[in-house]
Amino acid sequence: NLGKTYFELKQYPKALDYFEKAKIEIEKHRVDFVRGKNLNNIGKTYSALGNSTKGLTFLQQAKAIALQNQDNEALRDIYFAMQKGFAQTNQFKAAFEHLEKYSILKDSAFSSEKNKTIQELNTKYETEKKDSEIKSLAQQKQISELESGRKTAIIYTILAFLLIGSILAYALFMRFKTQKQNELLTTQLEEAQRRI
Repeated sequence: NLGKTYFELKQYPKALDYFEKAKIEIEKHRVDFVRGKNLNNIGKTYSALGNSTKGLTFLQQAKAIALQNQDNEALRDIYFAMQKGFAQTNQFKAAFEHLEKYSILKDSAFSSEKNKTIQELNTKYETEKKDSEIKSLAQQKQISELESGRKTAIIYTILAFLLIGSILAYALFMRFKTQKQNELLTTQLEEAQRRI
């Protein structure tokens, strides 16, 4: 917006000219949000030109629109401009009241920003905490799977040794039995030969 640019450059007559032209276009479309911003800009420009009374008239209109739309950000800016205008016209009580309203909205905005930041940080903390818990659980699961695999391997190894031991014991028992039978047969054969 050229009006704002000229206002920031302190070329107030040019700024006012662009704001007034914008006002005609905005009135055609009846967009309250834009209308309120433009009236605020016109009011601040008249005050900057030294015509605070006329500036306050436009600021009052902007204030009514901001209140209707519950636009606290715009209200904060309007209250600040109005307290300057009232101070310039020696209406110090009104200036003080608008300065208080400005301060309340400024503090409210700061407080809500602070609460929003706290909520965002809390959400981030909770998310990181849950991610950490998930990683920890995954690691515990992996460890338990490894331990389970190790236990299974140990059980199979023990079973294999038991099987091999059983086979060896059976083979030794059979060998011992065969040996005893052979000895018995040898003894019986020797006895039978002695009897003959």
